[in-house]
Amino acid sequence: MMAKQQHDYEVGSIFCVPLRDGGYAKGIVARCDHRGLVFGYFFGPRTQSESECVHAGDLKPEDAILLGQFGDIGLKNGEWRLTGSVEPWNPDEWPMPAFSSPADDATMVTITDYDDNTLNTKSVRTVPQSEETAKLPVDRVMGYGSVEIRLTRLLEVPQES
Repeated sequence: MMAKQQHDYEVGSIFCVPLRDGGYAKGIVARCDHRGLVFGYFFGPRTQSESECVHAGDLKPEDAILLGQFGDIGLKNGEWRLTGSVEPWNPDEWPMPAFSSPADDATMVTITDYDDNTLNTKSVRTVPQSEETAKLPVDRVMGYGSVEIRLTRLLEVPQES
């Protein structure tokens, strides 16, 4: 059995995420702490081959179907193949959002801001739930398998009846 090759990624790297039922989704590394934690944007539509995951020209942050923090094992072990990079990389065009999580009071949410460079917690505040807070990504760190499962569900192919 041959060992999988180590892959180096950096902010702006484009990669292919294999979906559990076939095909791929695109991802972009928007931030990383260089210790295994990454923040990224993920995109549909489902592609049938890794070669279709190369081009980033059509990717816009507002079109992402999932954004969040995740572990880099899929990138490091080569299961998520690096296919290119966003050139030139401008972090202002790919912002690090605030994240939300439920608060003890069901009418409130906890909002967490993370540092752009270290991904360490910068600030935490509790605010009333609103339409705006409902749009924020969930505050969690996903394992690479859970990212694959989530993207597979988001890009599900409707079954013919």
